[in-house]
Parts: sequence; structure tokens; C-alpha cells
Amino acid sequence: MEGESTGKVSEDYSEYLMDGESVKNSYKIGLYTALTTGERLVFLKKIPKAIIGVEYDKITSVEHRTRILYNEAVSAIIFLALSYYVYSYDKTRDLATPLKAMMENYLPELSGILSPQIIIQGSVLLCAAVGLKHLFSFLPSLVGFLRIGRLNHAPIVIRSWQTPVIRQLIREIESSKIKSGREAKAPAYMPAPTVAATAPEKKLDVSETLKREFEGMAANSIAVINIESHHHMDTVSGLLDILVNKKRMGGVYISVTRPYDYILEALDKAKVKSNDIYFIDCISQMAGKVPTTTDKNIVFVENPSSLEEVSMYLDRLLARVGSHNKFMLLDSVSSLMIYNTEKSVKEFTHFIMNKMRLESLGGVVLSIEKKEAEELVQTLVPMADKEIRL
Repeated sequence: MEGESTGKVSEDYSEYLMDGESVKNSYKIGLYTALTTGERLVFLKKIPKAIIGVEYDKITSVEHRTRILYNEAVSAIIFLALSYYVYSYDKTRDLATPLKAMMENYLPELSGILSPQIIIQGSVLLCAAVGLKHLFSFLPSLVGFLRIGRLNHAPIVIRSWQTPVIRQLIREIESSKIKSGREAKAPAYMPAPTVAATAPEKKLDVSETLKREFEGMAANSIAVINIESHHHMDTVSGLLDILVNKKRMGGVYISVTRPYDYILEALDKAKVKSNDIYFIDCISQMAGKVPTTTDKNIVFVENPSSLEEVSMYLDRLLARVGSHNKFMLLDSVSSLMIYNTEKSVKEFTHFIMNKMRLESLGGVVLSIEKKEAEELVQTLVPMADKEIRL
């Protein structure tokens, strides 16, 4: 942590500093060393070597979180206990004899190949291995992570305990943000809760905000967008206006929030051409609406929990998109969590975002702000090029 003289520290890290820049404090955080200067925050990593610098007025948030995977702990206890139970039962009551009789009665073809003792030992080892796997998944979750949000960039995420060093670093960053005038000058479109609280009468222009956020972004960039529910359709219309009308892209829209005809009506009002947009409607059939359309741009999935079916349609519909630059839009993570487990939604969204990246697709993942979806969304942010809050 801090403690060395400013001159000595600045001299040690001079190769990483700009002209006239000096180090105020240094903090050791795992494999990283965090340097605070008058203008910016610098992270240095030893293995592999890396340097990340961010100016205080470009920091949008700083927080430390710990997400403990209790389900992994429970699974570890169950499998390790089962392993111990089978092992101790066999030692005290000879489990091999009844198992041998059972095999001779029901699986005679295996009784001469596998001995009961091998099966028992294999079962004990398998349960122990599965238990240890869950245990090793649980233990790292006890360590939280420091997350520093950056304007127009993916956040900096560092695994660490919430130590006094971390708390001191967070306090210094927050203090430096205030001194830099960031909070006083925060534009209305940034995710600053104080703006919404002190100026509720000022209505957010969703369309203009999206234009600013997407300006200069490459066609194959990926964005995670957190929105309030009353901004949903304005966000969808604004996004597709940018992607289709401005960037001349076509793509696949996975709708878990609204039926396709509702979305088409909104796009028609916004004068967004939908001829090269292909819809996977996950909600209409579940709501009891019988599909009558013959539009080849639309496929219907039985319900939002049929994630394998959605995955199956993706490749087929992407192949139909005629535009050179293609996009995928998932609407939305929070809606998926209503109908699926958190684990299945996490696996599906990671699959979607990896597909976007591997196939150089433009990507947008929407999430309507809900507490239960917040932790999952934060696992997606490091995979994206930009996080936007509306």
C-alpha cells in the first residue's frame, strides 16, 4: 500500500508516467500495482505484463463486490458426504457382497467383468472428484472483485478481497473524481443517479443519447444496455434506427419481451425498414397467440425457456440476412430470467456474446433494470465493448 515517499515511488515508476506527472500513492492488489496521480489512475500488472491508465473524469463508477456461489458449496457438501458415506459403509458393513448378488441377478454379463469392489471404489472416487470440482468452484467466489467503470470502454475488473487497501483506494478514487469536477459536470446521459434524483423533470432523449453512444463504434462492436422499463420501446426503435437506417445493417432480433407484431408496429412508426431484420419470437405462442403470418422473416419459439431451439434458429436466420454487416439483438436478459434459471441464462448469453465476437457481428444485449438480473449482467459487461445505462 502507500507508505513510500512520493519522490521515491515516482522514481520507481517513472517509465509509466507522463511528463510532469508524479505518483501520490501506490497500492498492491494481487498481481497488480495501482498508482494514483493527480490526473489519472494507473494499473500495472506483472504477469503477464500490462499497463492500464484511466483519467479520473473518465471513471463512471468504482465498487467492490463479492458474489458467493452458495449452490457450489451445497453441491460440494453433498458429493463429498456421499463419497464418505459409501466409503465408510463399505468398510463397516461389506457393501461388495449385496452388490455382487445384485449384479448376478440383474447384470450377469457384467458380473464376470467388473468386480463389486472396483465399482465401489470407482463410485467413491467419482463422488469425491465431483465434490472437489464444486468445492474449487466455490472457494474463488469468496474473493470479490474490484470493478472500475470507464466511459466508452469495458470496465477494469480485478479479483481481490475487500481489504483496507481496497477501501483506501476506493476512497481516494472517489475523492479524485470529485476534485476533477466529474460529478458536477456529468452529462445527462451518463449513469449518474444524482442527475435523475435532482432533475426528474428533465426527460431523457433516448434517441439522441443512443446516437452519441454509438457514434464512432465499429459495425462489429458489442454493447450491453441497461434500461428502465419505460424506456424500452424508445430504446428498441432508436437502436434499430441506428443499426438499420444509419449503419445499413441487417440482423436477427431475439424477442423475449414483446410479441413481434408489437415491435413491427413500433418500427413502422419510427420509419425503420424491417425487410432485412429476422425475428425469433419467444413470447407469442406462450401467451396463447396462434401465429397466422406467413412472413419468412419471423419464426416462433414455443416459450422463452426453449433456449436450444433459439440457438438452432440463429444460424439459419443469420444466413438469410442480406446485408454485409450483420447484428444480433437480445431483448432481454431480465425477461429470460423470468422463465429460466440463472445458470441457463448465463450459459445462453455467454454463448450469444461469444458467437457475436467469433463471427464479427454487431451485438446488443438489453437488460431492463431489475435487481435479480444485475449480477448476471455484470458478468457480461467485460465481454462487451461498451456498457450503456438509460
